[in-house]
Amino acid sequence: MTVDEQLRSSLVYEATANAAQVAGDVAGMEQFDRENEKKQKTWLAVGLVGILLIGCGAATAILLAAQNEMMPVVGGVVAVIGLITAIVGFVCYAKFGKFNLEDMRYIVLKNLVRLLKTDMRDEDAFQIKVSFLAHNHKHHFQRSGAAGSWNAKFYRHPWLTIAGRLLDGARFCVTITEKQQDRHRSKISASGKHKTKYKTKNSGEAAVSIKFKAKRYPRFTSGQAEIHNALQLPDGVLLKSVDSTDESLTIRVKYADFFATGNDEAKAAKYVDLAAVMMLSCYHILNQSRRAS
Repeated sequence: MTVDEQLRSSLVYEATANAAQVAGDVAGMEQFDRENEKKQKTWLAVGLVGILLIGCGAATAILLAAQNEMMPVVGGVVAVIGLITAIVGFVCYAKFGKFNLEDMRYIVLKNLVRLLKTDMRDEDAFQIKVSFLAHNHKHHFQRSGAAGSWNAKFYRHPWLTIAGRLLDGARFCVTITEKQQDRHRSKISASGKHKTKYKTKNSGEAAVSIKFKAKRYPRFTSGQAEIHNALQLPDGVLLKSVDSTDESLTIRVKYADFFATGNDEAKAAKYVDLAAVMMLSCYHILNQSRRAS
């Protein structure tokens, strides 16, 4: 299934491919995105023309009726044509808007693969899954409940997973997850009016796992007391957990406003930098245990 076919059917890209193939697929995503953005803008313009025709038709009908003319129906016809045009325009706008991808997600994929491939053989494949669905899509719903004084729906969306094998034989997996709360609360004002407020809160988690050969790091488990000191995380990112066995190490972090500002390129760079820092931290921890042995 081609990239276009995957995105049109599910808005999810999945592949087992080497770096060159992934780069080609990302180029396909960019083209797909640009084409749908262009169509979306075109149909928005059609919808706005429809609204203009509705206004012109209504004004014409009122004017002709006020002058006792016998043809206010002309304005009515124009208004009906405008209504049909507006409906078609906005329906198509919504249709193509569904395929207007969030640029940041495929930029992260492109740049993260570019970074990771420097420590992989050219022929080695990545296992990739990137979701372009909304974070609060029904598939990501977890539960409803209270969040302070708000009622909320809770969503969890692992939108990026990328795995592969490094030159030293270790397998890695990078996962980025968005957590969203759609909040609302109602109250009656002093004047007796019923008001409902809505609010969205987002946070995220990133995880990096390394599965290595135990014989390379025979004393790894004995060095875990220094794991936290070995981590070098950016400001705004907090350690959530560290899990380890004799053959694996997983670091999970959480963040709230770390990616709140900046354009798509800037946000993507932060994600890639965070993944790189977490990967380096894993190897720093492992190498400490090797030195200790």
